[in-house]
Amino acid sequence: MSSVFDPAVLVLNREVNTDYLRFLKERDGAADRRAGTLARREAYFAAIDAHPVPYEGPPLEADFRAALGAGASSSSPALALWMAIAASANEGEKYSVERILASRPPQADPEDPMTYIELEELYHTRLLLDAIKTLGVDYAVKAPPLWVRFLASTMIFAPKSIEYMVVFFSEVVGTVLFAALARKARELVDPATATGGRIVSLIEEILVDEVGHVAFARAQLGPVRLWIAKQTVRALAGAMYRATPAIRALFDTEALAEAAINLDLSTLPAHIRARAFMVEAPVATGLAPA
Repeated sequence: MSSVFDPAVLVLNREVNTDYLRFLKERDGAADRRAGTLARREAYFAAIDAHPVPYEGPPLEADFRAALGAGASSSSPALALWMAIAASANEGEKYSVERILASRPPQADPEDPMTYIELEELYHTRLLLDAIKTLGVDYAVKAPPLWVRFLASTMIFAPKSIEYMVVFFSEVVGTVLFAALARKARELVDPATATGGRIVSLIEEILVDEVGHVAFARAQLGPVRLWIAKQTVRALAGAMYRATPAIRALFDTEALAEAAINLDLSTLPAHIRARAFMVEAPVATGLAPA
């Protein structure tokens, strides 16, 4: 697959929606919007809770708390910076989804992929918090910045045509960050150990979801909205990454922004692509959305 912004690749959204819905039902099980649950995700977390992994490394809480704010610097322990990024990475999505779910009827539409996507975002918060807990720290996600809350409100009241464009933009930026976190996790912890394996598994669960979110949202856009989304990423992605001090300290934010504007899902690790929803789409003939 070429760049997700390639206007030459116009997929048939109705075919992608059908395939993606089938994928989501298999991966997530039954959706319950009232309870905010997905059956197979509940089973996944039940298994994690039944087999806790004790952390036996050096204490990280003080460095983690410092890295959450202005105390983040390139001299901070890399694992503490990683934790701080994980702590803030899902703030916006959690706030947005909670607002969206509160504004809609509690009955989930089992035939709408957005039902599953919204609920998956709630589970991402727990995945991230479990990763931090595996490293010996308990943390509660705080409210995101004001501009993120404004964006969430826009999505609630926006028509679907705008909502899908905002979802696509957000998921592209998020996918690049989670891919970077997944790569960095494998550098900072040993996946062969119980602790390292748990952390890598948790962050990669999110990345698998994010790939599907990008593919689905991309299929809802035609060349006009795709161009707008690309310009939005070009204008804002770098600033969004730089807004978190720990991201600036641990990663090259210019490189992250460049990766976002050139995102190609086919370059992700093979073990992620094998589990994620991927669209290997031929060029469509005039049937893509606007």
